Amino acid sequence: MSVAPEVNVNELLNLARTKDLGQSEIVRQKCKDARQHLARAMQAVLKAPERRQNWPPGIFHIYDGVIETSTDAFARFDMIDELRATQKQKNHLSVTLIMFIEVSVLALKIIDSSAILELYEEFYDKLKRLLTEIELRMAKIQAEAEQLENNGEEKEDQNRSPTAEMEEC
Repeated sequence: MSVAPEVNVNELLNLARTKDLGQSEIVRQKCKDARQHLARAMQAVLKAPERRQNWPPGIFHIYDGVIETSTDAFARFDMIDELRATQKQKNHLSVTLIMFIEVSVLALKIIDSSAILELYEEFYDKLKRLLTEIELRMAKIQAEAEQLENNGEEKEDQNRSPTAEMEEC
């Protein structure tokens, strides 16, 4: 099993802010590396059950919710390649998901601190909204691609001469 190199997620985010992500294969590879790095970090958090012994009862559903949204975000990575979108759009979505997962992993690492339960509720609600926004953005990109494809087919149909249609019959 190959181990992904350690990735500085901040380096990837700075790259996203300062450069056009376009067709960059470097960004694509850094996204893959960051995804693997964050998956390992998430697994490390999950393998520490002794952390959960001192939690107040209300924290468990928030923890489970963060795990669920993080797992869902990882699943979105697989969907990005299937989108009919430009590489630039795919790279931007990948970076957005990486930011989301990075925040989730950090949340999992600090969730058993002595902070107020309501803060966790608010944080978890923000995470859910962010993931919903990512899902909506992916759906919008897919719908735009399908609309462009449909418009192209309609133009082809309009450009066909009546005699060509008769010849087909």
